[in-house]
Amino acid sequence: MINFHPHVVHFPVALTFALFFYEAWCFFRKEEGSTHAKNFLLLFALLGALAAVGTGLWYEEFMPHPHEGAAHNIMERHETLGYVVLGVIVLLNILNIYFGQKKWGLLSYRLLLAVAAILVGYQGYLGGELGHTHGLSLPEGVHPPAHMQQILEEDHHLGDEGP
Repeated sequence: MINFHPHVVHFPVALTFALFFYEAWCFFRKEEGSTHAKNFLLLFALLGALAAVGTGLWYEEFMPHPHEGAAHNIMERHETLGYVVLGVIVLLNILNIYFGQKKWGLLSYRLLLAVAAILVGYQGYLGGELGHTHGLSLPEGVHPPAHMQQILEEDHHLGDEGP
């Protein structure tokens, strides 16, 4: 069975960062920016986040994965943060649609977008740990490279402290 999650997660990451840098560019240049560009990036970041959460839940339900240890702790944190990121992207869309024309709405939107970029960056880090360090993105029966096995065996990596 194919794990689609690693294939779709890069869209909300890229779109959230593109939106963040676009808004930063507009802010420092004291420009309003293109409403169409912002709406496009927000909509597709939301669709990408929905796809990422959906495929992550599908992975959890139908793909073999660890239910204990460091990888499991990271996976639980990754799942929870996935819901948080999705919620933040929904809030960004609401702020943009209903309050984006007001000064406080734009400021709130941009501050929340900065938070979203930080959360998405951390979420990507956790996903990378799961996929590359712990080998969860590898096909079933394929093990992580030898240098990663040592890290896994020492069990001192991210996630040891528990949820």
